[in-house]
Amino acid sequence: MSACAATANNVLSFPFVKNKTSTLLLIAILLLSSCNTYRYTYAPEPVNNPVFTEKGQSNIAASFLTNKPFFPSPNHYANGFNVQAAYAITNHIAATYSYTYKTEKDNNGTYDGRSYFDSTNTLYKRYGTELAVGGFWFLGDKKDCLFSVYGGYGFGSFNIVDKVTSNSLSATRTLYANTHKFFLQPSFSFREKYFNVSLVSKMSLLQYGSIRTDYLPGELEYYKLDKLQKANAFVFEPSLNVQIKLPHVEWLSLNGGGGLSFNNARESHRWSYVYAGIGIDPFRLIKKKR
Repeated sequence: MSACAATANNVLSFPFVKNKTSTLLLIAILLLSSCNTYRYTYAPEPVNNPVFTEKGQSNIAASFLTNKPFFPSPNHYANGFNVQAAYAITNHIAATYSYTYKTEKDNNGTYDGRSYFDSTNTLYKRYGTELAVGGFWFLGDKKDCLFSVYGGYGFGSFNIVDKVTSNSLSATRTLYANTHKFFLQPSFSFREKYFNVSLVSKMSLLQYGSIRTDYLPGELEYYKLDKLQKANAFVFEPSLNVQIKLPHVEWLSLNGGGGLSFNNARESHRWSYVYAGIGIDPFRLIKKKR
């Protein structure tokens, strides 16, 4: 008997459950809160949102990120790195590039309510590339507030390796899929001499393709993976980016921030991330040496 079914049966024996209404309500609450299952088909990553003011400026950055900022452990983590580059082609137009690699692990113990099996050890790998072009404009004469908007395309892949145990028997399930993303990314940036803060809203249409799996049909349905091929997820990701420039080495910056992810998808997505890293501005570095 699965953990969810056992939980539902136990509810029926509670002495305070005296009618159908309360019984159904309690079962629904328990199923929604403790019997949800998770095989994450998407995890958000840092947005590439350069704060440019003129032609020729550039940015190269690298950062560490995690999708499990709260209570990570050796059995539950979602970490990776992100590399970004950007260049201002004109005084108002720029192009960006991003690459992300992540490894993740979720270990669900025996009958914890999150598994089709007795226990699972689920491993993920994700790869993603994004390309975008956009524009940036000052708001007001003080030039301390900047509006930018970028539109682009992202592509990548992810794979799931599920090491499962059921009735003392072990097996492995796998799933591989390509991802395609079209996105629009407006933002407002507030500038000081050594400090930039950006509020970004990224809106994406996410699609999956080239799916290969050896999960059985019942397992795919249970983990909400059965309709992945036809899924078109709309993802909204608000985020906060902070850039701190260092006096006398203004070509070097400390970067950090985080964001949330909301979607209308049937499948499960990770919902947050934080990141920290460093960046260099080759434009400023070359200018300084001259």
